Amino acid sequence: MLKYSSLVVLAVLVMFSIFACGSTEVEHSDGDVDGDNNADGDETIVMPDGDKEESENSDGDLTDGDQELAETELDDSDGDTETIDGDDEAVDGDNIIPDELGISKVSSPDVNTLKIEFEGEADASLVSNIDIFSIVSAFGAVQIVSMDYDNGDDVLELTTEKMKLGVSYSLEIAKENKDDGSAVFDFFAADNHVFWVTDFSDQNYSTVTLNSYRLAVGEHCVVYVEDGYQLPNSAALVTTFDERIYPTLTSKLIAAPDMDENGKIVLIFLDGGEYYGGYFSPINQYTDYETSSWWGLHSNEMEIIHLNVITYPEYLETIAAHEFQHLLYHYRHGLQEDYWEYHDEGMAESAVHMVFGSYETAINAHYYDQDNLIRNGLSLVNWTYGLYENYTLAYLFWTYLAAQSTGDANGYVDFFDLEVGNPESVNTLIQSKLGMNFADAYRNSRLALWLMDDSGPYSFEGMLDVPAKLLPTVTQGTTSLDLEPFGGAFFKLNQLVMNYPVTVGDNIRYAGISSAGEVDLEQPFDMGSGMLFVYNENMNYAGYPKEHSGPDQPAQKSAQEFKSKSNVCMQKKFGGWADPPPFNPNNRKMMDSWRAQTLKRLGK
Repeated sequence: MLKYSSLVVLAVLVMFSIFACGSTEVEHSDGDVDGDNNADGDETIVMPDGDKEESENSDGDLTDGDQELAETELDDSDGDTETIDGDDEAVDGDNIIPDELGISKVSSPDVNTLKIEFEGEADASLVSNIDIFSIVSAFGAVQIVSMDYDNGDDVLELTTEKMKLGVSYSLEIAKENKDDGSAVFDFFAADNHVFWVTDFSDQNYSTVTLNSYRLAVGEHCVVYVEDGYQLPNSAALVTTFDERIYPTLTSKLIAAPDMDENGKIVLIFLDGGEYYGGYFSPINQYTDYETSSWWGLHSNEMEIIHLNVITYPEYLETIAAHEFQHLLYHYRHGLQEDYWEYHDEGMAESAVHMVFGSYETAINAHYYDQDNLIRNGLSLVNWTYGLYENYTLAYLFWTYLAAQSTGDANGYVDFFDLEVGNPESVNTLIQSKLGMNFADAYRNSRLALWLMDDSGPYSFEGMLDVPAKLLPTVTQGTTSLDLEPFGGAFFKLNQLVMNYPVTVGDNIRYAGISSAGEVDLEQPFDMGSGMLFVYNENMNYAGYPKEHSGPDQPAQKSAQEFKSKSNVCMQKKFGGWADPPPFNPNNRKMMDSWRAQTLKRLGK
């Protein structure tokens, strides 16, 4: 059990990049491109207009055609609820018709208020007797604290104890003679809500309030949107979360927590600017008293994932899956002193695979390698915030282990359940499950991406379908790299056999790839194809010491690489790279490092 003084809030946030990706095309060394599926970057961003205008979209109605959301309520921002099945009011048995009371509307402006509007002046006996009113839901009754009638506006306000976001309540108004029945009005709690969020554009990372309106309620989620912004594709997103994201991840990984006891996850859409596509903050899983005492920060005391409302709509579903994994990961692992980003973030990327299948955005980014980091030996385990390349490395590593374990997405589960994601713990698990050590698993995962065998140690057992022999190779003319532990690179060389040079580091290992696609792990290394994989297997990774890799021979340009316009990660002003803010109140250095990397990515 960690003591409060040493608690560390994990940086369990999503890396998100806007990619314009299409079908696979191969650019040969002569520059010819097979295919013409170009991504021209003309996607539309729903941009903020600063005001919540009264237009056909401003009330939260669907704007993306005739999509319907089965068993889901879509809310107008004025508090009215449109029910897809057409049941407007619950009037059962001996209940009287609500109109007989002169009530025109019942709504909940916030979690502590119920507003009853009358068509004219209300009957005095109705608005002076608090005892005739009761509020109930599937989660129990809600106490009414006080009432106040404004006879000028003909509005009765009931002040209540806190209601739950996304929960359907019933207001029951009893007749003086209880045998005469009661009037029943159904409503959702909190048409509007104020959330605590972190302002990551502020160098002090201050906590600020965010005003929002409820847009939609699903079976497993409730959607709130920052005031002044629209979310046209809300119906599709809620359907996907309810029918695919939530059930898949909670059945495979762990049942979702429910701190606020509403049975739903809050999806809050806010303007994240250029800074992130989405994030999860574990602070919200503790009481406000605890977080204020520990870090001087406020908690919303509920299950929330944050999504950037001005992100390209087509990416919101994958971001939501990634973020929801972080919420489940925190529930499973808690606050860890020994926290490994490649484990948590890699599992979050793998969660996208669990829900939707092969994660093409991550794969395309990995193969294209726009900043030449993967081709030149980026480490799997030494994490750098702001680099999506780290995320893709981790995703493909865990996917390889899942493939070798079960051959499908169920293989992720045991690795998600690891108490600690450090290489030692992973080493123990894969030795027992797969009969290989961590270094062998890392090497084989990279070789599998190169060879893409149908089965065996150099395959993904059908979990991925990507071109063979198209991974990025080291920059032409490179003779050696300074590799950190579990960094590796492919050298295209102009010779058939290679030995270790005298300059090679103690933990540097080679693997030759023959013309027949066979792997040679012993010196002299047969590399009839001219391809040599070089990697650092140092398990003594403290400080991530770099070692001279060799082979001390100039690398040649690979005959073909994965470079086509349809697979280019097109970098735009926003969100050319919307990377996640790490959220660790005890580690300002980490957050400042993220800021520096983010600004660098944005060219600022």
